[in-house]
Amino acid sequence: MADQQKIPKHIAIIMDGNGSWALERGLNRDKGHIEGLKTLQIIVSCCLDLHIKNLTVFALSHENVNRPKSEIRNLYNLFIESIQKNLDFAHKKKIKISFVGNFSVFPKSLLTKINIAQESTKNYKNMYLNIAMNYGGIQDVEYAV
Repeated sequence: MADQQKIPKHIAIIMDGNGSWALERGLNRDKGHIEGLKTLQIIVSCCLDLHIKNLTVFALSHENVNRPKSEIRNLYNLFIESIQKNLDFAHKKKIKISFVGNFSVFPKSLLTKINIAQESTKNYKNMYLNIAMNYGGIQDVEYAV
């Protein structure tokens, strides 16, 4: 077991470069996004093993929402599938899932999954998984002003 004094209480990760990673390997961008989500699953498990209570992931920046419509649609569908697939794990491990960002551009199907994930895990305290989608620091400051 790692020395708990040296383990951070909160880790934040910017999930960027998955599409480029795929293109460099001759794969389509969607494959990179899928691999990025697989890596996130591993990271969540590692955080649990190390008793890291808070993990924040920046999954989709405000700027990335302006990508080609087909890519964004595929990302939204991938997010829906990922929430559906991993919600049982969150319940089993008592992980509270919270989303932050501007959801006004998201399809209703994604909003429904986000609401289900947040509502059904809101009382869990074993770990806090914060997912930022359509989020950008500049927009956050502008909104606050």
